[in-house]
Amino acid sequence: MDNKLIRLPLVALRGLVMFPGAMLSFDIDRLRHADVSMLEAAAQSGNDVFLVAHKNAQGSADDSTYIVGTISKIKRVMPGAAGTMRVIAVGEKRARLLDLGKTAGVSEAVLELCNEPLDYVPTMQEEALMGSIRDAFAHYAMANPKIMAEMNGYIDHCYNPFELANYVSGFLNIQPDKKQELLELDNAQVKLTKILEYLIHQTEVVKIQNDINNKVRVNIEKAQREHYLREQIKVINEELGDKAGPFSDIDEFRARMDAKTLPEHVKEKLEKELNRLKKSSGHAHEGVVIRDYIEWVLDLPWCEKSEESFDLKGASQILERDHYGLREVKERVLEFLAVRQNTENDYSPILCLLGPPGVGKTSVVKSIAAALGRKYVRMSLGGVKDESEIRGHRRTYIGSMPGRIIYSMRQAKTNNPVILLDEIDKLSSDHKGDPSSALLEVLDAEQNMNFRDHYLEVPFDLSDVCFVCTANDVSTIPPALRDRFEIIELTSYTNIEKQHIAESFLLPKQLKKHGIAEGSLKLSTACILAIIEFYTKEAGVRQLERLIAKICRKVVTKKLISDSYNIVTAELTPDDLEEYLGAKKFKSSDKAVIDSPGIAIGLAWTRYGGDILPIEVNSFSGKGKLELTGSMGDVMKESAKAAVSFIRAHAETLGIYKDFYKDYDLHIHIPEGATPKDGPSAGISMCTAMISRLSGKVVSDNIAMSGEITIRGNVLPVGGLKEKILAAKQKGIEKVILPYSNMGDVTDIDDEIKSGLDIIFVSTMDEIMPHAFGDTI
Repeated sequence: MDNKLIRLPLVALRGLVMFPGAMLSFDIDRLRHADVSMLEAAAQSGNDVFLVAHKNAQGSADDSTYIVGTISKIKRVMPGAAGTMRVIAVGEKRARLLDLGKTAGVSEAVLELCNEPLDYVPTMQEEALMGSIRDAFAHYAMANPKIMAEMNGYIDHCYNPFELANYVSGFLNIQPDKKQELLELDNAQVKLTKILEYLIHQTEVVKIQNDINNKVRVNIEKAQREHYLREQIKVINEELGDKAGPFSDIDEFRARMDAKTLPEHVKEKLEKELNRLKKSSGHAHEGVVIRDYIEWVLDLPWCEKSEESFDLKGASQILERDHYGLREVKERVLEFLAVRQNTENDYSPILCLLGPPGVGKTSVVKSIAAALGRKYVRMSLGGVKDESEIRGHRRTYIGSMPGRIIYSMRQAKTNNPVILLDEIDKLSSDHKGDPSSALLEVLDAEQNMNFRDHYLEVPFDLSDVCFVCTANDVSTIPPALRDRFEIIELTSYTNIEKQHIAESFLLPKQLKKHGIAEGSLKLSTACILAIIEFYTKEAGVRQLERLIAKICRKVVTKKLISDSYNIVTAELTPDDLEEYLGAKKFKSSDKAVIDSPGIAIGLAWTRYGGDILPIEVNSFSGKGKLELTGSMGDVMKESAKAAVSFIRAHAETLGIYKDFYKDYDLHIHIPEGATPKDGPSAGISMCTAMISRLSGKVVSDNIAMSGEITIRGNVLPVGGLKEKILAAKQKGIEKVILPYSNMGDVTDIDDEIKSGLDIIFVSTMDEIMPHAFGDTI
């Protein structure tokens, strides 16, 4: 071999670097016929070849190679994997590429040997580095079982730093470009230093890999052992006739966990409970409690959602199909749905439907759920007085269970249902807590995304739930809870509205429920209006539906008793009602008769609708005592006292004996004393009745009034005007006196309700006198 310039065949390696003294195997494509033939000839003849690495390990055949490579002996060429030949070579000396040509399709390199003397005497620094490399390689070999023990013994007798460096570099598991850097280094100390750094780093990496592999192996062995033991227990239980076994529930729970999408914090909690269940006795009380808890957690819809619909036209059709009238309510519901569709933050205010019984609050909520395409769940709050009914019981108590909110979520099976909180004004509290305070967290959009039920012990997200409440009386709802609601008022129905509801909804529903063919029984419009006028006295239509159901029952009974099983098509008239419903319960003009001084008619609002309120005043010789009877509340009593103060201040103007408060006792009574009454709206009625008694003038029986009075005689606004006006109209009243401040509220009421009534607005008591008595007092 010439020490100056050498010409040898060149073979480029991809991703591999050959070092002097190292053995390397690599694959070569069989399609490279010239290279394969050259390598086979070199293996037979013992000729050298020049092995050098590609600069780009993944590059094409045209990519350039590095300058420094290794002159090598080809030991063997044999068939390899599909389409390749496996070549085994041994490195001899480093060489530098000077020129490259091609002969007979084979690359031929002009080389110069690198300076690497075999008789090199290392310095003390290099000897120290060589010792450190021997120790580091020993640790590396111990951690890496792929390195044979004899390899480690070889380097102990290697005293040439270049030889040692080349030998150890071949075993390093580092990137090809770093290996190439080591190959090209001519400085022994620099080369040894870098090799030592790589050895130490690779030793630590291999140790970490071994630790990971050992842990994985232990876990696998533990899992296999547990599986083997469980299978043994299963066979034993089958032999004993106990097919369930203590671990069958655990396997079932784990299968359900795997099949269900759960948040990470819920998975962690379930894992802890399953481990506790595994350690507990199968039939002990603790095991039963844990099983119940896991069942509850797995039954809840943590990530399941209903696909929400935003079809406003479809929602409008649903509302029109299910309800008659309620124009303002329908508009607000559609606005609510439109805002939900138009916002990305899923803004959902808490709606509260307020109104008397039977006006359709619950059915409106059902329609909202149908319009949204969500599940509907009703949760009744009437009589709930324990906080644990909302938040659940802690698992330390016997018989503990989740609260009604979590129960409703399991019932819905989705985490975005429409939940109706029915009768929220009927909540109460006792020594066990205030449930309305617990509802504050449920209904607060800033808090309910992490609602904590005492039983679950993990937060549940309620932010996607659409809560809707219903109530009869807003005054009984706690202020803190009422502040979270957007109240939509459902007022009383007029007789015409009740008639349309009966014809379009109630009668078809009851015919179907009683198995009567459609068209076999008809109620004329006059008949339905007669039922409304003479047999019902309500704001809604619940009693009206009961009476229609009563008629259907009697018709079905007649059908089955008679010889024929076919109902003859009939249309009932008002004259037929006594046969089916009995005698009339109410008179068409059931109003108070005013035939003497001291009587005035007021208008009252109740949770069941509007009503007239006859007020009677009597006076007799005494010492100025004021007697109030008829179950009056504190506010109404104060109104009576304010009216007395006004009359005393204006006695002369009103034509009243000025010392009446000294010489006469006054007794104010409101009939139906068993019914509690309260509110400021009877103020002007009581004042008018007292003026009538003290002046001896009779109030017109065609006038009803409502308004709050001050001691100076001013008339202040009141509420419930629609119900009050309806009551006046139904009782045959022709003239209604209302506060001037309520003019805007009355304007919003449908003309159908106000038709036939003379509505007068007043600001002071002086303006009432001409209308009440026909002249100025």
